[in-house]
Amino acid sequence: VCIWSDGHSVLDNPINCGGGWTLAAKPFELSQSVTAIDFAPFSYQKGKYVLAAGLETGSLSLLSFSIENGAWSELAKLHPFMCHTSTVRRIQWQPGGSEDDCLLATCSTDQSLRLFRVNLGLIQSK
Repeated sequence: VCIWSDGHSVLDNPINCGGGWTLAAKPFELSQSVTAIDFAPFSYQKGKYVLAAGLETGSLSLLSFSIENGAWSELAKLHPFMCHTSTVRRIQWQPGGSEDDCLLATCSTDQSLRLFRVNLGLIQSK
């Protein structure tokens, strides 16, 4: 997973890909190909955001990204029982009923839809 910037990189030595865009942080590598991503609608800690990543295998991971230093961490990997059995095609966050509450919707080529309620206030950085 890569985050790109329009020239305001958090790294000392940004990689320029042309057109003024630079790699904003070191890429985060997962064990499978990422097929869908979406950032939660607000930060869970000052300057830290949650990214949901859907994988080719149907797995789902929640990642943390810090805009201050470009650091990544894996917050959670959902249990296989809760995940899809085939490639995740779409992910979408939506604010929930309270300040830290969000809904996460995912769909897959296995023709299923999964809905998760995530409380960002309960997430702790690793």
